[in-house]
Amino acid sequence: MLRVAILNCDFIKKEFAETYGQYPEMFRHIIKTSGLTFIYESFNILDFDYPTSLNDFDLYLITGSKASVYDDEEWILNLFEFVRSLDNAKKNILGFCFGHQVIAQALGGHVQKHPEGWHVGANELITSDPAFNTSYQLLFSHQDQVIELPNRAKLIGSAKECKFCLMKIDNHILSTQAHIELSNKYASELYESRKELIGNEKYSAAINSMKQELDTQQFTNDVFTFFLNQ
Repeated sequence: MLRVAILNCDFIKKEFAETYGQYPEMFRHIIKTSGLTFIYESFNILDFDYPTSLNDFDLYLITGSKASVYDDEEWILNLFEFVRSLDNAKKNILGFCFGHQVIAQALGGHVQKHPEGWHVGANELITSDPAFNTSYQLLFSHQDQVIELPNRAKLIGSAKECKFCLMKIDNHILSTQAHIELSNKYASELYESRKELIGNEKYSAAINSMKQELDTQQFTNDVFTFFLNQ
């Protein structure tokens, strides 16, 4: 059975957490509803909480965060070092949103705030890797994004508003700007809370985009199957 370390990089606001849980609970829920069974342990990276040994887990999952990877904060710099250690040891790493950006920045890529602002709502991710379907409708919620991949990374998926959306490095690192852990209901409430920051036009488009059927569970299965097949 796959042993997964969830490297939690943020704390959800209390009013949301009471209903939806923190990021580790959100990931556990979508993985469970997708029919996958793993052993989990969570680590709060903001508190400098890490596994004692790299060999304790088969997969390291890095969550989203409202922080920016280019912020000069000790916990982020420590996370970069941990990602490099995992990569050097060829340990499996999986990143979502902020986690995707952390992996890219730590391994030589570049992240910056997108000049067109927030990217929110459901968008199509188009992929080019045979391990995945050709496209998925997935949720997004970010304003920073990867603009340059690490030298060893291969781009295997893009969205209209996010070119470097899905990447892999060898067969032990996979990361995406998309979210699997956000439910439609939580995403709607999150967008509502950020409506002034996002802007009315993008907010309305995001809410309308979520009326279509999403491919979150299929993408979740395919992402974890990528590692199970290694």
